Amino acid sequence: MEEEQNQNNLRTLFNVEKISKNSQLRDILDLIPSKTFAPAFKDLFERLRRHKHLEEYAILPNTLLCVIDGTQYYSSKQIHCDCCLHKEHRTGEITYSHAVLQGAIMHPDKKQVLPVMPEAIQNTDGTKKQDCESNAAKRFIANLKKHIQDKDLWFVVMV
Repeated sequence: MEEEQNQNNLRTLFNVEKISKNSQLRDILDLIPSKTFAPAFKDLFERLRRHKHLEEYAILPNTLLCVIDGTQYYSSKQIHCDCCLHKEHRTGEITYSHAVLQGAIMHPDKKQVLPVMPEAIQNTDGTKKQDCESNAAKRFIANLKKHIQDKDLWFVVMV
């Protein structure tokens, strides 16, 4: 949109004139732990629940569908950190990567989805065993239960 119409959402919605390059944004955002954003997701969910917007997403009474999927968002053969997942190829070459498990509340009749707090798939426990989508899904579901205060609300989680 920026290239074709010389317009963008940041300028239109927030009056931001100059947008930083992706590398600058990554340099800033990469320093912030992802768990820092959890309160924003919790607040959004609570507002949607309180104002009854979640009711239109119910697939059954008091039951929401949360679909989860993992995705890789960084990969390099040279640059890596302690949290990187790693894959050793037959040639002995190692590829380092970062991945995340993202969930969204959705309804089959709606185009819009409601994202929930993602769960990082990363090596953090100091063991040599790789983290995986299955372990991240267990953490994701536990966190989802912990952050949802409504005891009458149920989730169906699909992978």
